[in-house]
Amino acid sequence: RMPEQLLAYAKQLYTLHIGSCAPAPAWFLTQEMTERFPGLNVDITVEHSDKLVEGFLDGRYQLVITKEAISGDGVQSSLQAREQLSIFLPRSHPLADREGLCFSDLKGESVLCFQNLGDWEDVLRPTMQQIHFIYQTDRQSFIQLLQASHLPSIASNLASKTAPEVKRVNVPLLDEGTQMDLYLSVHEKDRYLLDGDNPTKRK
Repeated sequence: RMPEQLLAYAKQLYTLHIGSCAPAPAWFLTQEMTERFPGLNVDITVEHSDKLVEGFLDGRYQLVITKEAISGDGVQSSLQAREQLSIFLPRSHPLADREGLCFSDLKGESVLCFQNLGDWEDVLRPTMQQIHFIYQTDRQSFIQLLQASHLPSIASNLASKTAPEVKRVNVPLLDEGTQMDLYLSVHEKDRYLLDGDNPTKRK
């Protein structure tokens, strides 16, 4: 039987550390990495961009998604997507037929929200006095609530693509700051992660 210390070392050796400034792009990137490298452990951290940049530059993360490009020697950074914050509404909701909404339209509403939103937390924080957010830390529990309740939820154009089949519509939020560009950064030495060479098979 392999000693526990050796097991821990092996796990650390083949663990990919990813940081993301929002949860939805982290879900997509995790899925892509696990499909590309079967057996590779993936550790995800959702955090504000400034802390992710710091962690990326000091070697804590191999891949990061941030709201701005990262510059530096040996760093490759490229625009991947633009995320648009939105409200995921039941089709029966009075506001479901609107083409766009503002946070003020949701005053007094109870709204489901994922607990750790990274940079999006700065956008939601000023609205907390007018909207009652019901936070969930577990993604599966969050999805179950979406299926079972009629409460609106915070979503995005990216997050809605991972949602189960539910009778809801995704309505964009029009307030300032509800769009965010997403940049994927990698060190040149870790470029193989994006090129498809499985690190568990490298010599």
